[in-house]
Amino acid sequence: MTKLRTLPLSADSASNLSDAQPLAERYVSAARASIQAAQVNAASAQARMPDFLQAFGELETRMAKLSESIDANSESINASAAASVDHTRWQIGMALALAFAILVAAALVLARRMTGPMHHAVDLAERLAEGDLRSRVTPAGNDETVRLMVAMARMQGNIAGIVRD
Repeated sequence: MTKLRTLPLSADSASNLSDAQPLAERYVSAARASIQAAQVNAASAQARMPDFLQAFGELETRMAKLSESIDANSESINASAAASVDHTRWQIGMALALAFAILVAAALVLARRMTGPMHHAVDLAERLAEGDLRSRVTPAGNDETVRLMVAMARMQGNIAGIVRD
């Protein structure tokens, strides 16, 4: 019972354990007395049996209360742990949703950065196809898009030169 006192018990369990201690000592004492009496004669041992059985009954009742108290404490701890797990799952879910939203936003920004200069090049090509030789060409974007825009600016200049001649 001394080892049990070192465990983290609820107040009810600790109280039941404290109440069980003297009952356990009484039970052990009654058992020893019955054994000693039995060594002398059987009638003496029989005379001590009611005290032994009463001590056993009281200890059994108190130990049942202790067991119930420990079970109730265990259920409380399990409920608390389940609530903690649920809360942690919710936090992980929210973190994943936030990470997903950030990734989607980053992908959209990246896609616009990559396609924006290409849209500008397509608009310039359409204006050139319509005969607009005065559009201003501003090379921007990645290497390929800049090379395309520079080539289109040269083409625009060459076509404008041919038209002037």
